[in-house]
Amino acid sequence: TSGAAKLRGAISQASTLAEIEALLQLDKA
Repeated sequence: TSGAAKLRGAISQASTLAEIEALLQLDKA
């Protein structure tokens, strides 16, 4: 189960980074 928790944590982290990157792209435009 710890593997699933790690995976879920990595996915939520990645989606947060993607959101921040999208905001930065909007900011530049």
